[in-house]
Amino acid sequence: MIRIEQHRTGKGAKYTRGKIIDLAYFEMQLSRSEVMKREYEIKSFSSAKKWELIEKFQNNLKEKIE
Repeated sequence: MIRIEQHRTGKGAKYTRGKIIDLAYFEMQLSRSEVMKREYEIKSFSSAKKWELIEKFQNNLKEKIE
């Protein structure tokens, strides 16, 4: 969750500075290198593929909670 805090405090990407953001999806990574590679990979996805990833994640999360 460090990355979200970086975005919220203006230390993340310029795109998110000054914007209200909500966490819709996350993954656990072991190293900063893995995190950066995965962020780059996800950024290259089409919008539809990103929404599909979010929907699958949220559905799995709901199943685990129930």
